[in-house]
Amino acid sequence: MSTIPSPATENCRPLLDMRSQAPPDRMFSYVSSKRTKTIFEEAKKAGLYYNAEEFLDSAFPQVQRDNWPSRIDAFFEDTELYDWDLFRWRPFGTSVETVDDLSHQVLLLIESLTAYFDIGRRKVLYTKPNTLRGMKPCSNLMIVGKGGNAFEKTTFPVAPDYRYCIAPIETLYDADLDLSQLEWYATNCLAAQSHRRFVYSLAISRDCAHLFLYTRSGCIHSSEFDYHNRPDLFVRFILGLLSEDETDLGYDPTICWTGEGDRKRIANIMLEGGNVESCDVHLNEPVWGVSRIYGPSTRCWVVKAPRKGYLVVKEFWQDKRFPGEIEFYKAINDKKLPGVARMISYEIRGRAFDLECLRPFYKKLEHIDRIWLRITLEQYGPDMELWTSKLQVLYVWYDCIRGHRYLWSENILHRDIKLSNLVAGRPEAPEGYRGILIDFESAMWVNTPESLRFGGPVGTAPVASAKVTQGMEFPYTFYDDLEAFLLTLALLCTCYIGPGTRMLPVGQCPPTAQRLLRTEFGKGHNVILKKDIIKAKAQEFTCEVQGYFGEAFKQLLQDLAEVLSNGFEDRTKPYDGKTAKCAKEIFPHSGEVYDRFLACLRTAIETVEKEEKEAEKKAKQRENASKAVTKGEGTAPLKSIDLNAGPTSPKRGNKRNASALDSTSSGEQSRSCSRTKTK
Repeated sequence: MSTIPSPATENCRPLLDMRSQAPPDRMFSYVSSKRTKTIFEEAKKAGLYYNAEEFLDSAFPQVQRDNWPSRIDAFFEDTELYDWDLFRWRPFGTSVETVDDLSHQVLLLIESLTAYFDIGRRKVLYTKPNTLRGMKPCSNLMIVGKGGNAFEKTTFPVAPDYRYCIAPIETLYDADLDLSQLEWYATNCLAAQSHRRFVYSLAISRDCAHLFLYTRSGCIHSSEFDYHNRPDLFVRFILGLLSEDETDLGYDPTICWTGEGDRKRIANIMLEGGNVESCDVHLNEPVWGVSRIYGPSTRCWVVKAPRKGYLVVKEFWQDKRFPGEIEFYKAINDKKLPGVARMISYEIRGRAFDLECLRPFYKKLEHIDRIWLRITLEQYGPDMELWTSKLQVLYVWYDCIRGHRYLWSENILHRDIKLSNLVAGRPEAPEGYRGILIDFESAMWVNTPESLRFGGPVGTAPVASAKVTQGMEFPYTFYDDLEAFLLTLALLCTCYIGPGTRMLPVGQCPPTAQRLLRTEFGKGHNVILKKDIIKAKAQEFTCEVQGYFGEAFKQLLQDLAEVLSNGFEDRTKPYDGKTAKCAKEIFPHSGEVYDRFLACLRTAIETVEKEEKEAEKKAKQRENASKAVTKGEGTAPLKSIDLNAGPTSPKRGNKRNASALDSTSSGEQSRSCSRTKTK
């Protein structure tokens, strides 16, 4: 059997130039523990796993380098931990009657190894786990680290902490292994350590051990081996997990902690021209990320480059069979399209794990080989989950739809329109750059024959088009994304009370919005609702628009729905595949639809701009009036004087004005009396 390539190896292979649709959404889903257990049991029955020694040689090659073999021999000679007469580890005697006993014996052995080999930055903790919601929060034992490039603190944690966990170790009294627990531990490690690429986990029973490797492509494990009969192999496994070479343990060497005391995180990013620069990581953590163990597992960092300022660094695991986001950004950069994010540089750092060397059994079970990619983008404003005003929303929608139109003209379809993929431009950005469309992981080329295949639902279910939600066999077109623009705007208007607020919890949203948010792919219970919204028949949904947005947004939703309602029935019929050679040719009248769509937004922008100017004018008038009253300048307007009220008393401290007022009043009274006498 061929040896497994080490996942730490930087195998930089170019992306395949396959211009077809992105993989179905099911390939990005979390593999259930039940499914994984079935895979493990079937593999075990068929003998489809890796020989433990071959696995070890590939996973921890450093244990074979230099003088490690002779040092391991010296360890057995200098210590009395192994009984060569009984072929058994001395700590694992007849006293092992419970899992706790086994955990303490393994703890003693690992502590002996760290002391003998002088491994100062690694330690094993006994976690004393408690059951929580049916899942143990952590394994029985946990190898933790400190300092170096991988960890923030230079001291060991006093309690189990996944931020410092190198490898969870599960001890079992018998060989009944619960794989769901191991996946739970690995998921927590990858979620807490944002610069981790893969995780090793060790399962130990009274007589046997397994080594597991969890990557973004799937889980691979060694064969079960008797560590009493192969003590040298067991020691090499433990020393591999205690390695101070952090790259071999799955840590990204390009994002690391530096300094002493208050350590900071830096990222060594390749920028334009192939130059690598050390950039400070904003907040020391990703600003956005997905904690699932399998799939793209996208993370976004904000870094500050010495010359470029703030940039966004996006890292993810791309299915190597499909066109990568990089290919789309290259086309966008060449055309300098407005309303679309611009890529500064990209890196292809290697594959998660080379599953091509696996037997066909694993291929049948849909393991996916993924490539680790990093894209550096210009930084823009916040996404539309953090919008600040009505005008900002309209500007972003207008410029993003214009950008979407340019993409369609360049044979690119986005296919994942949602609030987090619509971002505001930089402050004082000109028209065309006030809104930016980002994230092309789900994009596709629409000028190839492959674009006529449906391939399964892609995008975000609540705002996906009615056709995509229903799973109809019809190619993706620009209509699907325009429907997503409409549904996304409708949810924003109904589920946000005002600027600066978070989206309401689903249970507190209006009833129709709740139904929309609970939409799932393949279930048609909300497809009729989406059709009614798109055909401007869902009047109750329009009534649910929050009061802050006003009539302008209600009218806008109705106008946009009217544009999309034309020919809606034709777009939802099964496609015969005879009328076009590619998806772009199915609807050649795209320009007219975009023009009408953008015209509706321009009308709404003009209305809101006029409303805000009038409101601003009135606010200034009120402000000037309040300033005049505060400074004592001028008198109140005549219409504000109450003629039925009695004479007002003069203000205190202004005797001159009071006496003048009294003299004026007495003069008026004397002149009035003289005129009366004359008459």
